[in-house]
Amino acid sequence: MPLDRSVICQFRFICTERWDGLTPIDGDLKKRFCRVCKTPVYLTSSYDELATNIAAQRCVAIFLPSPDDMEMATMGMVFPEGDVFDSAFFVPVEELELALPTQNALKAGNLKCIGDVVGHTNAQLAEGFGISGSQLEEICEALASYGLTTGMKIDGWVSPFPK
Repeated sequence: MPLDRSVICQFRFICTERWDGLTPIDGDLKKRFCRVCKTPVYLTSSYDELATNIAAQRCVAIFLPSPDDMEMATMGMVFPEGDVFDSAFFVPVEELELALPTQNALKAGNLKCIGDVVGHTNAQLAEGFGISGSQLEEICEALASYGLTTGMKIDGWVSPFPK
């Protein structure tokens, strides 16, 4: 069920899971459950479906041609038209150069990607999430490599990961 090749959209988060690895939901051929994100993913094959799914802030799967001409689904969340964030905000904390205890501390506080982290000040990270001083230094250094810092205000930020 390929999407019309003229459909253009920008993903704000691309999932690494595969459509065929998701769990079917109630026999619905256009909806599957992602065990990683713990959220449904909606197969999208038209602009109307895409608009509906974007408005509902749903993860989508869109089949597009892969480089070797085989059909392949790209899955994730799509930006509403005209609403673009810095793609660095969507980088998962696992991809930051952080020690495992620091990554785990962030994830324990539901801070799963850069956008979730930069919206908090150092004091909020320390007091609210139990992040130590050395971990804060590590986080600030990792964020600086993306040109970001803690305490940034991000209007309209919606984490791609469910809480």
